[in-house]
Amino acid sequence: LATRHKPRPGTMALRFLAVLGFLSAAAAAAVLRPEPEVKPSDTDALAMFRHAADAHGILAGNWSTLDACAGRWTGVGCSSDGRRVTSLSLGSLDLRGSLDPLSHLTELRVLDLRGNRLNGTLDGLLLGVPNLKLLYLSRNDISGAVPEALARLLRLVRLDLADNSLRGPIPAAALANLTDLLTLRLQDNLLTGLLPDLATALPRLADFNASNNQLSGRVPDAVRAKFGLASFAGNAGLCGTVPPLPSCSFMPREPAPTSPSAPASSSQSVVPSNPAASSSSSSVASSSPALATPEGAAGKGGLSTGAIAGIAVGNGLFLFALLSLLVAYCCCSTGGGSETAKKRKRGGRVGLEDGDGGIFGHGKGMQPARPGSAGRWRSCFARRRRWSVVVASGQCTARRWATAAWWP
Repeated sequence: LATRHKPRPGTMALRFLAVLGFLSAAAAAAVLRPEPEVKPSDTDALAMFRHAADAHGILAGNWSTLDACAGRWTGVGCSSDGRRVTSLSLGSLDLRGSLDPLSHLTELRVLDLRGNRLNGTLDGLLLGVPNLKLLYLSRNDISGAVPEALARLLRLVRLDLADNSLRGPIPAAALANLTDLLTLRLQDNLLTGLLPDLATALPRLADFNASNNQLSGRVPDAVRAKFGLASFAGNAGLCGTVPPLPSCSFMPREPAPTSPSAPASSSQSVVPSNPAASSSSSSVASSSPALATPEGAAGKGGLSTGAIAGIAVGNGLFLFALLSLLVAYCCCSTGGGSETAKKRKRGGRVGLEDGDGGIFGHGKGMQPARPGSAGRWRSCFARRRRWSVVVASGQCTARRWATAAWWP
């Protein structure tokens, strides 16, 4: 008879530990495995945007169904199969809040939110809408810089970011990647730095406006010739070769867009074109290669020698004329008082004034003055009051002395 071999106790223990280790490893793998990210649908993304932006509940009545495309939500356009949202137009509805929830609309082609009060930055939105063709966000409160993520929107045709609070430079390298761009509106913001030569970088660009910003430096000739002076008006730091732009001190060729790793020594060797537009010359020179204007150099030199001499001569002539008038007036007043006193002592024969209030010898008991003397006195002093010059005063004094000598 065959005998059974009983397993050894050590072998049973090893088997049990092996099974236990396998179960532990499987449990750990199940716990550490990341769950797949569930992206919200287009309807969910629009619902999140409405809850954050529609403070007055303007869209609540229509945006209430379970599907945005099937329910034909206001301002929402969908694809032909009705599965994806391709356009969103909600202009002038006093919407507020961030644009980030709209970044989940990956098939969005048209986004028109002009005339609202939307805020935040554009970074999150532009990273999630690579198929965007038309982007209208003017007259909002969007802040931050014009993002470099614009370079991802290869199908973009029209971009309107006017009348916001955007800061920083115009990203020339990112915009140069948008070869189909026809419209670029950046006016009424707080943009700084150089005005890039977009007329050369984007040959199809037909509508460009960067007016009323804080740009500085030389205006590229191609931009001025293609888009006109109105496209960059309202930037005090710009200069150029054609009036009404102030002339630049020197005309280097516009630098090509460089990477951040490029040496900074080349940009620091340029003098700003409008020193008054910046807080300090060193900060402007380091931020943008602008050019200095002759007005700044003239302001440091002060007035010329000829101007100072002319001012001194004019002041001297004015003081001399003023002193001459004062001397003539004093002489006339003093001479008139003494003559009047002498005539009163002589019995009023001349008749300037008597005790009864008579004038020019017409008082009671007085001999009349010589005919024509009163008229001469009146006309003399009338001329002095009318002209108020030294010549009239001299003539008046001479006639008074002649009259006193003629009529004892």
